[in-house]
Amino acid sequence: MSEDVEENMGQQLPEDVVTVLKRTLSDFSPDKVNIVQDSDMTLDGFFGSCWLVVDDKRLLVVEPERGAVVRDLLLQDIKAIRIRHLYGNGLVEVSVQDHVMDVLRFSRAHSDHVSDVVKDVSRIHGIHTDVVLASGENLEINRCISCGKAIPGDMRVCPGCIEKKQTIGRLFHYIGPYKKMALLAFALSGLGTLFQLLPQTLTKVLVDEVIVKQQMGLLVWVVAGLITSFALSALFNGSRGYLTAKLGQSVLFDLRTNLYDHLQRLSINFFDKRQTGAIMARVIGDVNRLQNFLSNGMQEVVIQFFMVTIICIMLFATNARLAVIALSPLPLVVVLTVYFQKIIRKVWHRVHRRAAELNAILGDTLPGIRVVKAFGRETNEVEKFSRKQREFFDAAMLAQTMNHTFYPSMSFLVALGIMAIWGIGGREAIIGLQNPDMMTVTLGDLVLFTGLLWQLYGPVQRLSQLSGMIQESATSAERIFEVLDNQPERPDAEHPVQLNNIRGDIRFESVSFEYDKGERVLDNIQLHIEPGEMVGFVGASGSGKTTLINLLSRFYPVTEGAIYIDGVNLDDVEIQSLRDQMAVVLQEPFLFHATIAENIAYGNPKARHRDIIWAAKMANAHDFIARFPDGYDTLLGERGTGLSGGQKQRLSIARAILRNPPILILDEATSAVDTVTESLIQDAIDNLVRNRTTLAIAHRLSTLRNADRIVVMDEGKIVEVGSHEELLRDKEGAFSQLVEMQADIAKQGTLGGDFE
Repeated sequence: MSEDVEENMGQQLPEDVVTVLKRTLSDFSPDKVNIVQDSDMTLDGFFGSCWLVVDDKRLLVVEPERGAVVRDLLLQDIKAIRIRHLYGNGLVEVSVQDHVMDVLRFSRAHSDHVSDVVKDVSRIHGIHTDVVLASGENLEINRCISCGKAIPGDMRVCPGCIEKKQTIGRLFHYIGPYKKMALLAFALSGLGTLFQLLPQTLTKVLVDEVIVKQQMGLLVWVVAGLITSFALSALFNGSRGYLTAKLGQSVLFDLRTNLYDHLQRLSINFFDKRQTGAIMARVIGDVNRLQNFLSNGMQEVVIQFFMVTIICIMLFATNARLAVIALSPLPLVVVLTVYFQKIIRKVWHRVHRRAAELNAILGDTLPGIRVVKAFGRETNEVEKFSRKQREFFDAAMLAQTMNHTFYPSMSFLVALGIMAIWGIGGREAIIGLQNPDMMTVTLGDLVLFTGLLWQLYGPVQRLSQLSGMIQESATSAERIFEVLDNQPERPDAEHPVQLNNIRGDIRFESVSFEYDKGERVLDNIQLHIEPGEMVGFVGASGSGKTTLINLLSRFYPVTEGAIYIDGVNLDDVEIQSLRDQMAVVLQEPFLFHATIAENIAYGNPKARHRDIIWAAKMANAHDFIARFPDGYDTLLGERGTGLSGGQKQRLSIARAILRNPPILILDEATSAVDTVTESLIQDAIDNLVRNRTTLAIAHRLSTLRNADRIVVMDEGKIVEVGSHEELLRDKEGAFSQLVEMQADIAKQGTLGGDFE
């Protein structure tokens, strides 16, 4: 094998893969293999081990978990090899004779390695290679600079490189405001532990002094001491439990509030690439797991640590030799526990990922239940959910199986120490009773020792069990801090400009924008909108109209150029003051689960009721609102369930009217309504746009007849600008063609079209 080939061979074949190949192919020889690459996905799209193996004649694909060779192709039959980068994974395809065949599927974490290996196959065996990207996709993967692994989603931190100690330490940073409460709970834990162990010492006195020496007068004091010890132990432990629970709830209150506040400040780009259910899993599920740890697990750790420490001191003070024998299994327990934590941590990560996937399905399906039922996809959705549920079940059962195998094993090791004490200590106690001169262990010592060991057994067992809770909580904390470590939307300048009482003069100067690097959505936009002017934007889907509006709202930073409002660069403006000057009527009106009045007043919470009614009348919404039994106090369902599309849109317009902004943005304001409702909405819009700068994206071109100018966009560029009449004069122009096409569709009985 040449040095060049050997350098690019990748990895060595594991024994299980070699076994499968030898069992399946009688002529297979590992010595002839020159290229090897593993993948973390099987060909059917599930996560699992898969290996690409190339020798001097064949290309082989092995799935060792199935014990099968799933592809066996002669290199001479392969005409071309291609890498297809999809959205969530990638495929290696080969062209064989007259068809194309998948030979390897891989996740983003393996994309670079697979690409290198495919290039080696092409170079060594002379096979043509090309790379295909998914639409809007690029090969720049967000990778950790330390380990090189792909970072999930748009996260800025690598889960694999986060130090667990730092994570837990960062979590405990939230305890800072409650230091006094934490110190008091800590002190009560120590006192409660001392009084919980005091009865063992009194029992030794009871045996050696009261029973053996028959001191009846001392019996009363020993019994009184026992009663006092139990009472104080109950008092201190009860008080400690209350304080620790309050501390945990307080910390979780701050953490959940901080997390939700941070989510509100993150950029739109963060939410563009995430499912609602996955985000909810972090805000609710992960925070709840931390709540269980801080309210219950943390106090258990403190109590059991105190218990183990004090018991060890008492054991050595009673009989150091027996203490060493009793505690001899503990170092092995500690070593095994540390090793087990490293393994179980990865398993819990997998459990959380599967849980997030389940939440994501619910977040997608439940809001779209009407679509599911309309297309009769209930069975398919149940099957999809069942598959994910099975993956979650398998991951959770693996974690539980490991837990319930490890912890009983540790308990048995600790019990061996107790058995040794019974044997050795019991023998010495019997010898001492038979010959007092040879007594090294009294009967009271043995009772005290065995009692302490039984009490030591419980805390050690609980501490080993708590390691699972700690690891689970550390994993949840990581997932929460991953969100908190994402940078919020582009911060304001050091000395931001406050926009107040603006005129509404808007200029786009050489503005270009890319959602993903290399995929330009807007290209060199030059546009000046005068104060009080109404400008309409039309064009085919994907032409960049909505993106232009998003840049004006500063949802995204421009890639090149600048946007000015009243001569002030948007980059220098305080975001809140900018958005206070705007109101938006979206293409898909969104209403909250609240009353009609609260939805209208969302942009102006201090509005008086009569102002809300006025805004509704201006939006031609008052009449249908008045027909509800509760009128403006009618509680709407989620996302306005129970209202028609036109009614939702009119409430959305009423919301914008009540805000009374200098700049108004209408994004397909009449796209979801019938002709009659459109007329009502158009009257409301005519009142609304008066004396304010308006940018209107139109679905129905006829709604822009009253616009001062119309901007026609195509593939991210402005191709025409003019009034409705001016643009229609050019029969060959883009606007005229759009109008003609929409008229043809209307003649066929379907008003509308593909124009946004």
